[in-house]
Amino acid sequence: MIKDNERLFLALPFDSKEQKEVLNETFSWHQLGFQKWTHPDDWHITLHFLGNIDARNQAQIKPAVQEAVRGLSPFPLCLERTGYFGQPARPAVLWLGPKQAPAELARLHASTGEQLQRFIGYTPEERPYSPHLTLARKYAGSLPLQPEQLPAIAAYCWEVTEVALYRSRLGHRPMYEILDRIPLN
Repeated sequence: MIKDNERLFLALPFDSKEQKEVLNETFSWHQLGFQKWTHPDDWHITLHFLGNIDARNQAQIKPAVQEAVRGLSPFPLCLERTGYFGQPARPAVLWLGPKQAPAELARLHASTGEQLQRFIGYTPEERPYSPHLTLARKYAGSLPLQPEQLPAIAAYCWEVTEVALYRSRLGHRPMYEILDRIPLN
């Protein structure tokens, strides 16, 4: 049950088979010096962070997403590169992402933003969409982290078949809970 003013977001869930494969691949990355590693059950690709949404608008999220995915078929998505956000001396986030977002993902991101704006008055972010799966946060290494230090990864590909509505449960581990799933048509 959704409560009033919960922190909600829309994302592409990352299934358990893929989680296990990536977990095995990323286990040795702990040597990179990040302090907070994301629980594998929390791995996802965010489409839109909605923030605190009142109960009146929460009921309109699913219809907005259903409208956004109308006519959009499942599509492949591959995580093929590693990177970080922030300055090398103190990167904020270590991530996995696609080399280039597939056109279907860009369309899904744009259409969900448009429909959320239409249905609940949501204002999409203006910065460019950068799809990624967050592995870790809070770099605490003594030397700046350079891109060449990041391990190369094999491509992890899966078929995107749904959009999930998540709730943040601060202080819990895993921290995110799926409230609803909306399949692609």
